Parts: sequence; C-alpha cells; structure tokens
Amino acid sequence: MFRSALSACILSACLSPAYAADWLVQDFNLDYSSGTGTASATRAQFQVKEETFNFTDASFDVRWSAGQLVIERPLDSFAYTVETDFLKDVTAATARGLNFEAVPGKITFGVTAAKLDGVKHDTAVKLTALSCLSASGAPDPVDACIDYTRFKNSGVDTDSVSIKEAEVAINKGKLSFEVDVKTIGRFKGEGTATHDAANKQVKIKVSKVKLAFLDVTGQFFKQLEDMKSDMIKVERPYIYVNYGKKEEPNP
Repeated sequence: MFRSALSACILSACLSPAYAADWLVQDFNLDYSSGTGTASATRAQFQVKEETFNFTDASFDVRWSAGQLVIERPLDSFAYTVETDFLKDVTAATARGLNFEAVPGKITFGVTAAKLDGVKHDTAVKLTALSCLSASGAPDPVDACIDYTRFKNSGVDTDSVSIKEAEVAINKGKLSFEVDVKTIGRFKGEGTATHDAANKQVKIKVSKVKLAFLDVTGQFFKQLEDMKSDMIKVERPYIYVNYGKKEEPNP
C-alpha cells in the first residue's frame, strides 16, 4: 500500500533535483509508448557539456535507450539523456503541465497530471508540487532538498491502492511524511535524510511509521521490497536512492 506513494515522493523529491543544474522546462507535455514518443514545452533550457540549448514553443522526440531517456531534436543536433531506471518497466507514459526550475540553492517542480502504464502496475499521479531551498546557501540541488523540502501530492491511483494525499517535509535533514490511503487511514512517519555527493546517493533513515496509535514500521518496509532496483536499495531502517553514476578518480 505504501509503495506507489513513496515511489512518487522519492522520484520527485530526490531524483528530479539531481538534474537541476542542467535543465529547466515550462509547461512540458509528454506522450510515450513502447520506447518512443514526443514531447513539447513552451520553454526549455538544457546544458549539454559546455553548450546551453534554449528552446521556445518547441517539440522534441523522446526514446528509451540503454537505461536512459533521450530527449532530442536531430535537426538542431541536440540530444539530452536522463538516467531514469524507473521507466524500464513502463510501456506507456503521459505527463501534462510539468514545470521545473532551478537556481543555485533553490528548486521548484510541479506536474498537473501523469500516468504510467507498466508491465506489473499502472499508476496515475494527480497534481504534485515540490519546493527545495538551501538555508545554508549550498548550491548543490540535492543539498538544497536536504536543507528544506516541501512536497505535496494530491492523489496516486494504482491497480491495488488509492492514495488521497501524500506530503513530505525535510528541515535540515529531519524528515517527516504523511500518506492518506483511501479506506485505510493516514500514515505518519519520521526519520532523517543525508546526501553522499561523492557516491551520488541520498540515504533516508525511517525511524518509525504509525497508523493512528499502531506502529506499522515493519509492514512499511515489507511493502518497500517491491521498490528495489539499481536505483533504490532498501535495508531497514534505510532507503538508499542512487541518482547517478559515481565520480571515478582520474588515473
């Protein structure tokens, strides 16, 4: 019951900011099926190596290749890749009204609606918003989210469960979250979040999860077992999120 809501939280709150220094999009819309698709944006900015690409009212080709989502405009010699493990079992996806903006130490992200059709599960995500702000002035986008995060989702529907609402807050590494599951109730949890920049990893420690006065921490981690992948590792009481390749030392 927790998997879909937490997956949405982790993917938005931890993974999208990992690319914040590289791209900005406004009113981004995506239609994807069987490994290929199209996208459009009223404004987009991507950093590829040393070159910045700016687009206005633009359309893009999208394809899945070797564990990466490729966004490209061949006539402009433009191609941008995003490492995104969670799409590997997705057969079709749509997103509407996606906005992403970043300046040093500040991230905002939002999407009006999204839908993922998968081999094992289908997921529909309603209005979602994320804001990260570095109180310490740290320019790294993930560090900004560890300093201060406010995440709110207005609903997630899957084959097996419906989430009415999900909220996540982080203040200087202290984490709290609430997930309201239809027909079951509101789950509340707390823990900590830290960032290992050298290994491109976010470590979340969940200390407890409660449903009313019941401690359901064990059941929470049991549900998370389905989330294990190259990107997400679960070892109670920790959840490890790997958002990129580690920096290899120069020979």
